[in-house]
Amino acid sequence: MPENFNLKCLPTGPFDVNTYIITSDSDNIIIDPGGSVEEILENIDQSKKTIILLTHSHFDHLGGLNELLDTLPAGTEYFAHAECAKRASDPELNLSRMIIGKPYTAVPATKTLSDNEKFTAAGTKIISLHVPGHAPGHLCFYLPEKGLLFSGDTLFNHSIGRTDLPGGDGWDLVENCRKLLTTLPGETVVHPGHGPATTIEQEKSNPFL
Repeated sequence: MPENFNLKCLPTGPFDVNTYIITSDSDNIIIDPGGSVEEILENIDQSKKTIILLTHSHFDHLGGLNELLDTLPAGTEYFAHAECAKRASDPELNLSRMIIGKPYTAVPATKTLSDNEKFTAAGTKIISLHVPGHAPGHLCFYLPEKGLLFSGDTLFNHSIGRTDLPGGDGWDLVENCRKLLTTLPGETVVHPGHGPATTIEQEKSNPFL
């Protein structure tokens, strides 16, 4: 029998990042814990294993990471691209000094992911897609069995991520977003790091692409 699979979006942190919480019969997934840790914890069963996924290294997407790892039981894991994890531990590159005026150093990742790496959580297959441009080491998380893409700050509802922050590259971002549009099914629902959801088909008319 298929597992229960429930998805919730919470706006967290200083810039209302979309933190996504997936709960299932077996475990929890938290994507981009920007803050509001107490609210995040209220929406998961803390007795189940939790995996935290980071799309990229900017503080507004990871400001609740350390507190979650300190609060949740042993065995909680945090996955990110190797470059993302490295930058998340640097207060200058994770932009914490700029955003909140004080340094924040993320703890080391439990597991680093590369492009097209596959793993299973919440009873479904997840594929990490390396989509740099907004930030080095940026990953999108594609759940093919659920028709979902968690795009972080790459592809938005008729927009794309900014590229004027350290490590940004506009050409890379546009080319990598176009690749998403040509390789993923049109009905895939895109859940971005900010703002409303969209679909791959809708974004084929994205004016920035």
